Parts: sequence; structure tokens; C-alpha cells
Amino acid sequence: MAYRWNKRSLENETITNGRELDISINDYIDLMNNGIDRENLPEGAVTRDMIFDQNLCLYYEKKSCAINEGYCGRDELFNSATAKHPRGNELWGLHYTNSVNLRQGGNWIQAENAALEGIQVYEGMLTIDWRCKSFIPKYRTFYTQTSEYVAPKYVQWQIRYNGNVVYESGPQFTQWNNVYCTATIPVATGNGNITIHYKIPELISDDPKSVVFYFFGGQVTAMNRRK
Repeated sequence: MAYRWNKRSLENETITNGRELDISINDYIDLMNNGIDRENLPEGAVTRDMIFDQNLCLYYEKKSCAINEGYCGRDELFNSATAKHPRGNELWGLHYTNSVNLRQGGNWIQAENAALEGIQVYEGMLTIDWRCKSFIPKYRTFYTQTSEYVAPKYVQWQIRYNGNVVYESGPQFTQWNNVYCTATIPVATGNGNITIHYKIPELISDDPKSVVFYFFGGQVTAMNRRK
């Protein structure tokens, strides 16, 4: 076992043998194992309230999160009413320009249906998970036939705690995504707000009639392990 000394010379009680450290740690373990057992604790000394779940951790979750459909619309280019495509191509989601939360793209959008607000947390560690399924139509659907540009589309995700970014994903370009984002951060006792945000790239030469993004089946969870 190697050690790095922060002093220039050995002093009294300096560990020079790794085995000595192992023995000293084992001594403490033996002391705890032999000193705390059922024979040394009086009956009823440990009650349910002392080991209740909330004394160890707190858990919050919100299920079935989907995109705010108040900003969505049907794809007006690729659907059975206007083109010879299967009915499954009647997409529903955000549009450039027409969706007031997206507009020209390039900005972070808060997922209004995926938030844990005003949760009680205690000093310790907080683990936040975000899961969902997202869909981005194929790149060719954004070609307006009047431009040489076919802009690749992607989505990025952020987890924010009390307005601070604690996780940011890289761009996800694939058409279908199983999204999983997680972050573990230290927190102080108080109330916390967890929000999920996403970003779609800027409009380049896309037709605002085409759906650009949709997500569904979301679940945001938070586990606070007390110190």
C-alpha cells in the first residue's frame, strides 16, 4: 500500500507500514461489532420511528410527463390528408415559428409537465433522474425544396435545481431516443425546485408546417439521502 506524505520527514506516529493501518481499522470494526449487538441493547430501545424511511431518505416522483400539447400541432406536410403516407405519419408536436415556446429555436424550454416544486429536502445528497421517450422526424422532412440546406435536428436536456444547471446532456441526433439523465448533488435543508429543460437547434431553412419534436412517457424522480 502506497502513501504520500505531506511533510518532509517522518514524525511520531507516522504510518510507515500499510499493514498497520489495516490492523488499526480492523480494531475499530471489532470494537463496534462486539460492543453493539442485541445483548447490549435494552428491549425496545430501537423503535419504528427511529428507523422510519423518512429518517433515512425522502423520495419524490412525477409520472406520465409529456410535452405541453398547448404548443403543439399536427404535421401539415406529412399526414394522410395531404400526402400519400401511412396514417402513422400524422405526427403531433412542436413547430418552428408557430409554437410560441419554440419560435426560432436555440433556446432552453422548460418542460412544464415535468417538475418537482417545493419539495422538502434535508442536508445530504440529492439524486435526480429524468426518463422519457422522444421523437424527432427524419432530416429529409425539413427540406423545403427551395434550399440546399437540410439541417440535422437534435435535442439536448438539462436538469436544474433551484434554477442552477446540475446536468446537461450532449446533442441527441437519433430519431427515436430513450432518454435517461441523472445527477447527484449535495443539498442543504430547505425547499427545492427541480425542473427539466430541453433545447432544439435554431431554424435554418425549415418549413414551419413540419413537426420538429415530441416527447412522452416521462418520469422525474428525486431521492434525498439524509446526512
